[in-house]
Amino acid sequence: MKKLFLLAACSCLLVSGFAQNVSFKTPPDVRSDRTLSGSSRSLDKAERHFNNHYRGSTVVSWTTLAGTGFVCKFEDADRVNHVHYDKHGNWICTISGYSAEVLPKQVREMVQGCYEGYRITYVNEVSSKAAEPVYIINIESFSSYKVIRVAGDEMDVRKEMEKE
Repeated sequence: MKKLFLLAACSCLLVSGFAQNVSFKTPPDVRSDRTLSGSSRSLDKAERHFNNHYRGSTVVSWTTLAGTGFVCKFEDADRVNHVHYDKHGNWICTISGYSAEVLPKQVREMVQGCYEGYRITYVNEVSSKAAEPVYIINIESFSSYKVIRVAGDEMDVRKEMEKE
């Protein structure tokens, strides 16, 4: 149940970031522009965490979520990443989106074993301190789409749609 709440909270943060009035900041290494609202101490803390855990990231954009914290978006070779921080600069979670080829082999085989005839079209991986990664996986067959959740050795269907 805790995993579901964590996943819901991270998803809400991601969606609310696009719905709120946001401002952008230059990459944390540049630090020449301080346009994000919120405590500079909180932003400094978030930037330190980011620089320590995501070294080598070059194209980085920071967004403030009205009164709730910060999101840092960056891309690497095969992922799009959103790193979420609360209003105090504490890391909440990281949501990474990628293709089936990047999905860990064990998880990919688990999904393919249960859903024969389906192909994995996209993956969102939610990582946090509270639990092991949770994978939200989009799969598609000839006649339908499914969104499934994999957490540890548990797997369930979150959404199902028939093709027309």
